[in-house]
Amino acid sequence: MRRLLPFVLALYVICSGGCAPATIGNGDGAGVGVFSYITRDVKATYHVSMDTAWPATLKALEQLQLTVESKNLDAAGGVLNVKRADGTDVKIHLKRLTDFSTRIRVWVGRMGNKTKSVLIHDAIRNALST
Repeated sequence: MRRLLPFVLALYVICSGGCAPATIGNGDGAGVGVFSYITRDVKATYHVSMDTAWPATLKALEQLQLTVESKNLDAAGGVLNVKRADGTDVKIHLKRLTDFSTRIRVWVGRMGNKTKSVLIHDAIRNALST
């Protein structure tokens, strides 16, 4: 069994695109997101409809005092292009997975900023709970 473990771990890293994703959150399933070291974004799945997730995301951005430069929404999902006060670009993708499930991906800056992306997810989560 000990000989098999390195092989299984190597196979996992290869199948995950070369980097194992880092899980963000407290481990109880609430507020868990995944930071991808390849795409440099944080994505999380929320168990709400797109009709609930979209306005909650806009409310979260307003609470964080971020400027929405453009927004596009269709039946499959939406894209928000946002600016932080320091001029950093933020891109948020919402994707309808089911009628009651939405995946939200957040990129902050060119190189991706995990901490700031998680902060936005936390604000979205708070907006959904109010």
